[in-house]
Amino acid sequence: MNEQALLAAIGTMMDEKLEAVKTEVGALMDEKLEAVKTEVGALMDKKLEAVKTEVGALMDEKLEARLKPIEERLTGVEGRVTGIEERLTATEKETHELKILMENETNRAVGLVLDGHESLRQMIEGRLVTKDDREQDRIRICALEGVTKLHTAQIAELKKKTG
Repeated sequence: MNEQALLAAIGTMMDEKLEAVKTEVGALMDEKLEAVKTEVGALMDKKLEAVKTEVGALMDEKLEARLKPIEERLTGVEGRVTGIEERLTATEKETHELKILMENETNRAVGLVLDGHESLRQMIEGRLVTKDDREQDRIRICALEGVTKLHTAQIAELKKKTG
């Protein structure tokens, strides 16, 4: 697998992971927001109905006292939604940073592997025997065999004369 294909595969994998995280967080947010909307809607409907029936009888001060808890609850819901949005933003930032880190580390690792392969290739080339080297070795061996036969014959002749 070449460097480009490896980087493309890593990028695709990171995109898939990011997409899965976005989908999961989006689904959770939708689910939670829908439940909050339903709860707030039900509470609002209930409180508004009570307020409508009591408006004629209650003074503005009493009405304000009854609406205050609802406003506080809504403020709490808004705070939770803001917190979720902040965490999502932080998660997206971390995912982006991790993607960049993985790309950098992958490039560095691929570079190290390529350097190692180049060193091995150079060592192997230095140790390989060429056809010319083998041919020269054969010529030397043939010459040595011829000289050895000649010397063996000469030694045998000398032994006969001296011995």
